Amino acid sequence: MQTEELKLITNEIVAALKPILQGRNAEDGWMDATRAARYLDLSPNTFDKYRYDEFYSIPGYRVGGKILYKREDLDLWVRLWEAKRAG
Repeated sequence: MQTEELKLITNEIVAALKPILQGRNAEDGWMDATRAARYLDLSPNTFDKYRYDEFYSIPGYRVGGKILYKREDLDLWVRLWEAKRAG
């Protein structure tokens, strides 16, 4: 693919995800770090600690310069974290 084509595709993806990047569509499952921390009932500092933790890292997806989090991944992370702590 040409560089210009990649730029065009990237711009289209960012435009399509703009409402998500602005935090308006958390109900569809995608959240920015602030909204994800609130969803997990964690402080921003605690959320940052876990998203960069070696063993319990919260999975995220880089899109348009931001990292977004899927609600289902956050729910799974909580279940896995609880299981690791219990056993």
